[in-house]
Amino acid sequence: MALSLACASATPSRSAYSVSAPGAPADGSEGIVSEQSSEAAPAEVRNELMAARDTRIAPPKDAKSSLPATAVPPKGVSAAPSDQAAKDGGHEENASKTPKGPLLIYKAEVALAVFEVNKGLDAVEKIARDAQGYLVSRREDTIVIRVPAAGFDGSLQAVLLLGDVLKRNLEVEDVTAQMNDLTTRLKNAEAMRARLEQLLTTAKTTEEALKVEEQLGRVTLDIESLKGKIRLMSELVSFSTITVTFRPTVTEKVNSKFKLPFRWLEELGLSRLMSL
Repeated sequence: MALSLACASATPSRSAYSVSAPGAPADGSEGIVSEQSSEAAPAEVRNELMAARDTRIAPPKDAKSSLPATAVPPKGVSAAPSDQAAKDGGHEENASKTPKGPLLIYKAEVALAVFEVNKGLDAVEKIARDAQGYLVSRREDTIVIRVPAAGFDGSLQAVLLLGDVLKRNLEVEDVTAQMNDLTTRLKNAEAMRARLEQLLTTAKTTEEALKVEEQLGRVTLDIESLKGKIRLMSELVSFSTITVTFRPTVTEKVNSKFKLPFRWLEELGLSRLMSL
């Protein structure tokens, strides 16, 4: 950029200074910064000339940079993860759904001696409700409840306090292998059903379609059966089973009739007084 300094008059009282850019019109209609002052000093003029140059050199504010800009997310919105991060996050999510540790089913069978069986049955049912469990069955002297596995020990101890313990059996079953086997069989059966459905759409004759539909029906029944077993096993893992049987306590009757050693004591009415 070329800078030109024009002095309109040698007299310092009236001077004109101008800055023009290359290619600017000669008449000063555009690209000219001028200053007229009766008392302007040379230092101030130089400062104004430098500011004018910087103004002409600096790019416009709305100019686009040739370098690719990085998108900045709005405040409060996190940036989108990369593809690899998304994949890693997906693997972590799937891993979190996989149950950690063995799958255990807890079962307890208890026999209690109580004075009143009905009150004992009601107490056991209340223990199940308080533990966020539920009633499975209730008969004349036996009740079956299920409570969350996390609170199994506390619920069992509460049941044992209801009477005299006559029998107590505790069973723990590891069903991890069974659950994995059922899950694998279910995936294979669903893949087979999808294949049969595809074959059904491409069947050319009625006979072929009927054969495919017959196999499809059997596979569908197997799928429903496997799903039912998985649901039941998952329920037994999440909720432990407690079976309680009540037996009434036998009370011995004491013979209150007392025979007096002498007959004349009975004639006096002493036997009646002793029976009161």
